[in-house]
Amino acid sequence: MSLTKDQLKKDILSQKPYISDNSLNKYIKDIFNIYKKYTGSETEVLEDLELFKEVENIDTLIDDLAISTQRNYYTAIFTLFKSQNIKEFEDIYGKKLAELNTKQKQAYENNEVSTKLQKKLDVGFKALVDFITKLKNEEKYETALMLALITKYLFRNEIASLKTIDEKDYDKLTEDELKDNFIVLKGSKPIFISRGIYKTDKKYGIIKTKMDDKFIKNVFKKHYEKMTDNIVFKDANGNQMNTKSLSKKINRITEKELGAPLGTSSINKLAIEELNKQPKALEKLKTISKDRGTSVNVLLTAYFNNYKK
Repeated sequence: MSLTKDQLKKDILSQKPYISDNSLNKYIKDIFNIYKKYTGSETEVLEDLELFKEVENIDTLIDDLAISTQRNYYTAIFTLFKSQNIKEFEDIYGKKLAELNTKQKQAYENNEVSTKLQKKLDVGFKALVDFITKLKNEEKYETALMLALITKYLFRNEIASLKTIDEKDYDKLTEDELKDNFIVLKGSKPIFISRGIYKTDKKYGIIKTKMDDKFIKNVFKKHYEKMTDNIVFKDANGNQMNTKSLSKKINRITEKELGAPLGTSSINKLAIEELNKQPKALEKLKTISKDRGTSVNVLLTAYFNNYKK
């Protein structure tokens, strides 16, 4: 049996019709990465699924990676065999995935973090906020806005696709047109952020988030004054950023300034750790849950480490 990337996408979609595009593409990428590691050659077609039969061989290829990364690979392979209705392999990888899920849960319960993540968490929330303020003071409004939106609302890197739109025009958008990401304006003042593209959009649909933070509103105003069109975040070539280029930029600037490359996940972890110190933390977490499109349980399980130095 041989499978092209396009065919595999169709097969996975038939099993998981509500999967996000980002998750689907991640599955495909992980599956082909493992295949490349195993065979040593680049390919656009999976020629031999039998090579996945011995799970121990896959273990050897990835056992030095973080548990969460191993889980990602095994989830992708499990999904591959589920999409092909090959129950023998599905059971093998389902069992392996269950073992890793247990290990990950135990790590969370024991407040264990990797050395790599520990370095990021050691940056601290205050240093991150001070950096964002510094960017504003240096009139680097676009970068300040980018980091502030992630830190305040715990957004993911889907903010790369944000565009501005007037409220009157937003109200005229069709259902399909709403499946984009906007900062909705009344005049030049931001009212709310509308997201139709994000990791869990097929589950939660369009999410509207009030832009009621004074710092963010001020930074946006300064950035908006310099914008020449409706694209909020642009790359070095003047094109709209994508999730990959935005992630790379965040990693690069935080590593240079703070000594560790922070991504959206590590920023979210720092923010939730800080939130836990505040009054009415659970109520605030519920608001974040709605704005982000993530259950409170997932936020606590995946992003709250309560790590100990």
